[in-house]
Amino acid sequence: MMEVNVTLTTLAVFVVILILFLVGLLVYLYPASGKSSSIPGPNPSDAKEGNISDLRKAGSLQEYLGELHGEYGDLMGFWHGQNHIVSVANIEYFAPRSQIFEVPDVLFEGWRPLVGDDSYIFSTGVDVFKRRENIDFDVTLKSKEHYSKIFCDISKEIVEKWGSVPEGQHVPLTQHLKGLATKAVCRMLGGDFFKDSAKVIKLHKAWEHCWSYVESVALQDDAVNKEKDFSKNRDILEKILVEAVSYHTSNEDKNKPVILEKLLRSSNQRASESKLVSDVITQLTIGMHVTHSVLLWTLYYVATHSDVQDRLRKEFATSGDATIMPESIAKNKYVQAVMKEAVRCGTVFLWTGRKQDIDITVGGHVVAKNTPVIEAIGEAMMDEKLFPDPALYDPDRFMGKGLDFNPLSYIPFAFGGSRKAPEDSLVYLLGAVLLCNVVRRLKLGIAGDNPKNLSDPDYATMVSRPSKEELWAVVSPVK
Repeated sequence: MMEVNVTLTTLAVFVVILILFLVGLLVYLYPASGKSSSIPGPNPSDAKEGNISDLRKAGSLQEYLGELHGEYGDLMGFWHGQNHIVSVANIEYFAPRSQIFEVPDVLFEGWRPLVGDDSYIFSTGVDVFKRRENIDFDVTLKSKEHYSKIFCDISKEIVEKWGSVPEGQHVPLTQHLKGLATKAVCRMLGGDFFKDSAKVIKLHKAWEHCWSYVESVALQDDAVNKEKDFSKNRDILEKILVEAVSYHTSNEDKNKPVILEKLLRSSNQRASESKLVSDVITQLTIGMHVTHSVLLWTLYYVATHSDVQDRLRKEFATSGDATIMPESIAKNKYVQAVMKEAVRCGTVFLWTGRKQDIDITVGGHVVAKNTPVIEAIGEAMMDEKLFPDPALYDPDRFMGKGLDFNPLSYIPFAFGGSRKAPEDSLVYLLGAVLLCNVVRRLKLGIAGDNPKNLSDPDYATMVSRPSKEELWAVVSPVK
């Protein structure tokens, strides 16, 4: 009888241990069940992937954020693999985090093969502040005057090209503006080293191949077959940028406002070549996306709103070439308003992300340290409490009373530095110079029966574009 009791007791202990093991395994596989959080949001759909499959189904991170914020409100969380990610879409939650610079690796992990492990977006601790200070460009009146001449020459090239197009023939707006953006970004990054168009074209082709690979990995689309092509073009890209570093290291002209010069002067002890190249590739990638997107959305909205185009033409008609000088652009509030509203309506900069090494409180909820927190800028810029009828393109929002907006309600280029005042950025200067040159000589439209409904936004990257396909324009001379 005693032996039976011992056997039953042993069996009971074994069952308890088995149950505890299974519960522990469940906690490990399903992170949400193991970590309590008062932040609303979906449970993970998969044990290992979290909500990644839901994100892919939505089409992009931006579209997924839109779905979740629509369902759960201004503050919500979801699971990216084993990582709990919090997203906020209320400007009141932005302010306390505006000076936090450490970026969550998980949000940019897909970029790592392109930008490299040494990129500043993967830096941590004190290094974050030093690296960000090194790459933040000082936009002064002198630098604006320097670049306004360069941007004017680049813009006139494209106006000449469009002006020579036979009547009725369509212009590939997306493609041409990508080329213009590449030229401008290369000049801001490498200065006179990229005066040679052949270098710009070679760099752009290599970068395009590399970015195609990054996208294919994210979409799980034929990435293996593109890996060899990626490696070859990543080497080409690095070789060009190493040459640019060497050019600026040996060049005696150190007075031009060029990002690479700032990086080289940033400390007495030069950063390693690997860090320099990684940071330049990172800036190139961000610059290409943001600049192209700003230009494309601006010309898209101007092309689809003839009244705005006519008003711009009148604004530019009185000043001649002086119109494109930085002082004139700074004074022209309507030009600023046209671009700001295009960037807002296009939700150009969709989101940014930060993390902190301490627990924080957001909206009355505790967010554990090192939790990635997304600022859903695109969602905030479509908040009807801030922007009535938010889908309507209306530059007059930023005229008169519109100038009294809370600064955090309009932050298309994320936080920090001149990005709080985007009209002070070189990207806005480029856009204003391009607008001036285009509308004074050409009438611009979008091909199609109902061009205002052609927009099928592309949210594949951290910025948006008006269409997933090529956007075709129609041009005619101003009479």
